[in-house]
Amino acid sequence: TKPALPLVHSRPMASEDAGESRNTRRPSSSCATYGPSTRTAGVRFTDETKRFAVAERRAACAVTPGAADCLDGVQPVTVGTQQWTPRAAATFGVTDGVQLFASAARGYRAGAWNGEALRRDAVLATGPETAWTYQAGVTSDWLDGRLRLNLTGFLVEVDGLQAPMALVDPQSGVVTAVTGDAGGYRNSGAELSLTAEEIHKALD
Repeated sequence: TKPALPLVHSRPMASEDAGESRNTRRPSSSCATYGPSTRTAGVRFTDETKRFAVAERRAACAVTPGAADCLDGVQPVTVGTQQWTPRAAATFGVTDGVQLFASAARGYRAGAWNGEALRRDAVLATGPETAWTYQAGVTSDWLDGRLRLNLTGFLVEVDGLQAPMALVDPQSGVVTAVTGDAGGYRNSGAELSLTAEEIHKALD
């Protein structure tokens, strides 16, 4: 993974740039269901294009056009991606009240750019972020539904994580917000839940 820089949580108030974004999406998908309504599979194809343009309106940049810390002269940025996003899920009844389930899906976030950039050289585009998500577990009811025990495990694998970062000019100390590729990561875990209903029995 690539080293991450400090995160920026708010937009600098000094920015007066304006931008526009246009998306072109042409999705197509297919889905099939088979068996006893317990298994599904589907896939979606997306062709997406985004365009970003900047208009510099800060008074200081109007006085000194072409300055390094201004945005005039930035050419429009176009980001496009084509993605297949499949999904499959299934459930299996083991016994009365006990069911197994599993699913796998791929998702994505389209490429982007750092719209909070304050400098011309900081308007950089990033590629798409993709993620595979896997989940499996069991749901079960016992004692005529008075006791419920569920167990779920999950795994998420992400590539091309889009993350806000802060770049500091070593000479001027000016902080510039950017959106960069922070590499990938894997997250996994499990969840166990137990629900019981109190039983009252009348005593003779």
